[in-house]
Amino acid sequence: MIYGISLKSGLPLTVENLFTFAQVSLLQAAVALRNSGIDVAVLNIPTAPA
Repeated sequence: MIYGISLKSGLPLTVENLFTFAQVSLLQAAVALRNSGIDVAVLNIPTAPA
């Protein structure tokens, strides 16, 4: 399972710029998937300049 996240700011994804509720939701989903034997990766999707 891959979660691809693109931030509107165009900045690379870090723990510091991801909202707290999103951090918690992502962690809960990753734990549940891993407990089911599913590998999880989180990737930053670069934003193209407008």
